[in-house]
Amino acid sequence: EGVIRLLVQEVDRMPADVAGLYGWMLDGAERHFGQVWTRAFVEAIAASRSGWRESDLEALMPVMSGEAWDPLRFATLRRGLRAHVVQRGAHAQWDFAHAQMRQAVEHRATHHRRDLSAVHDAVGRHLLALRRDDAVHESETLVHLMRGSDPGARLAPVVCAGFTDSHYLRTHLGTAVYGFFPLRAMDPELA
Repeated sequence: EGVIRLLVQEVDRMPADVAGLYGWMLDGAERHFGQVWTRAFVEAIAASRSGWRESDLEALMPVMSGEAWDPLRFATLRRGLRAHVVQRGAHAQWDFAHAQMRQAVEHRATHHRRDLSAVHDAVGRHLLALRRDDAVHESETLVHLMRGSDPGARLAPVVCAGFTDSHYLRTHLGTAVYGFFPLRAMDPELA
């Protein structure tokens, strides 16, 4: 009877909406695993399109949190978030199980006046440091450079004869453009 009463009290404390439940869960994670570490982890994932490999998080977490990488702390935080963080995809990326978690993290960042463009800047710098043939580098770099605010991460259109792109690019850039390339990673002769 005492256990049931305790469970009912806990359920009564829980928010009634999904966003509130995610916020409540994130508050608990911050208390248990540290606010800075937890925010760095969930904001890195929220900024991603399909999560990050553990090697990416190992590079990003110290930059974003100011704390050394700790694989045990990483594992306990992941387990603390339970089924809300899953590993999936061809590159075994850690991602949120549901889009509402991503929205809740973005909402919390806005509420706490945290600028997620700084997260995109950190991610962009990390991705530029990867080998060019790295699959995550190839698919994610442009997105994070565009969403970031780093003035040194300007993008240059790359004109490729024989390729055509969307009507929007042809109309607004006046040329057939195949893609964009980060200037800082570009060969100086091409820039």
